[in-house]
Amino acid sequence: MNEFPIPSERAEILRDFVIRVPETELVQDLRECVETVISAYEIDSVSYLHFDNPATTDHKDRARLVWSVNGPRHWNERYVAESLHVMDPIFEMATIEMRPIRWRDLDPGVGNSLAERAFLSARQKAQLGDGVSIVSFGPQLRSGLFNFGFGDVHEELEPETEAALTAVAQLAHLTYCRLVPDGVSHVARMTPREKQILGLMARGKSNGAIASILSLSPHTIDSRIRGIFDKLDATDRTTAAIKGVATGAAVT
Repeated sequence: MNEFPIPSERAEILRDFVIRVPETELVQDLRECVETVISAYEIDSVSYLHFDNPATTDHKDRARLVWSVNGPRHWNERYVAESLHVMDPIFEMATIEMRPIRWRDLDPGVGNSLAERAFLSARQKAQLGDGVSIVSFGPQLRSGLFNFGFGDVHEELEPETEAALTAVAQLAHLTYCRLVPDGVSHVARMTPREKQILGLMARGKSNGAIASILSLSPHTIDSRIRGIFDKLDATDRTTAAIKGVATGAAVT
């Protein structure tokens, strides 16, 4: 028996995605909806990078990793931490050509600049396997880049699958833009430790309990929480926790 859904079942799953996602109220729920679809289409991994409005954000700070599912998180985190989008030609290629970019077709020697060639070479050394990158567009010039990994598969991408992944990327990005208003996505750039603390706050843990769990001093926790309030534009724990869960910033 076939392990994966037959095309008619895939269509049903995609239809359910289109119906459910516009009603989604949490980033975590949106992510789960995306995971359901990629599982049906035999996709090994997916990462979603959000790019803030270039008019309101420094170019080097535009990219933010929203999620990485089963993929090479080390590469995605490096991509954001080192602002690799500045030298990444894939995003520009997908935007200009208005089509998905297949990873197997990327040639490190074809980049338009030394920086782009260096990026593609580093990407190749990271052994990301085969896959496809799809750009999505949102309000206020907010863009998204979805990377769907196929593992070591090198088969042709069926038109039906390409269309489905493009639709998923676009609808998911528009929904994320609705859930995380312009500006919130920028101020919510928290460190892993801040996200961890916010997650514990969302679970109702007191400052003292958080300090004990993380083996940090109460003073350090108080200081970190004040920083979280500033980044989320919150004045109390409840508001910060709600915003953290809604935007996916809280690690719960």
